[in-house]
Amino acid sequence: MQIAVAAPDGEEGIFVPTRSCGAVLLVVTVSKAKAGKAYVPAINLRGDRTKLPAKKELGTWIPMDDDIQALKINGQMDKERLHEWLETLGDSTTPLENEDEVRIDTEDPDGRALILKLLRAYSKVSSNKGDCPPATTLEVQHHIDTGDAALIMMNRRRHDQKEDTIIEANTKTMLDAGVIEEGNGAWGFLVVLVRKKDGEVRFCVDYRALNKFTKKDVYPLPRIDETLEALGDAQLFTTLDLRAGYWQIRVAPKDRDKTRPHLPDSDGSLFPQVVDDSPESRRKTTPLVTYASGEWI
Repeated sequence: MQIAVAAPDGEEGIFVPTRSCGAVLLVVTVSKAKAGKAYVPAINLRGDRTKLPAKKELGTWIPMDDDIQALKINGQMDKERLHEWLETLGDSTTPLENEDEVRIDTEDPDGRALILKLLRAYSKVSSNKGDCPPATTLEVQHHIDTGDAALIMMNRRRHDQKEDTIIEANTKTMLDAGVIEEGNGAWGFLVVLVRKKDGEVRFCVDYRALNKFTKKDVYPLPRIDETLEALGDAQLFTTLDLRAGYWQIRVAPKDRDKTRPHLPDSDGSLFPQVVDDSPESRRKTTPLVTYASGEWI
């Protein structure tokens, strides 16, 4: 967007935001003045049309002189360097099983080739692992701090024969995948079968009684402006969704008894999908996944 600056035509300067504009983020940038105006990048987080306050100071204009040198990005995002980097990750040439179905919304053929190479190199994490994906290799565990609260054992809810069959089938699938394990805990919570819109039945556990005694684990969200600045000169963007994300983080061994669901024939240690602290544990993995070797990937 254009802002008014008190600078002569052709003067290069640094714009530094000095006030909050609500949902509109102004970015520190180097720009050139023309007819008393300069272009400044702005990001509208709301998506709809937003007005900025008229005739209000938005930032500071610092004229550039011989003592100020504008440093340029060192070319880490050049396509040739990216291709070289992808070659070091592993096999980036063997096509994926469903490669034709991969949707990449870019008209740049070289950009599509880069994304496909990346997916091929990480084919083990992008392939279909069934209903129960493997646990993350990150050193993150979910802790359930209940303090001095007494053990909680809910009375088992009666299920009909069809529901027992569904529970037993899900239990076997989770045991085979290592999502749950046999145990003899003194805690116990109710299994709830929820029918989704597509007719599929989802296996859940009611942990509301446990949530009442669980101490909150507060973990701060990253600052949006710092995240945007860290993207540098990236040209392709994507969003990633982890399949059954909450199941990919293991419960700390000392807290596994607290997650025990009432199963027909066995006890289990199942990672809670709806325990209060689960979003915080998921959030802790985000910087570990997106930040490596001091650079955003």
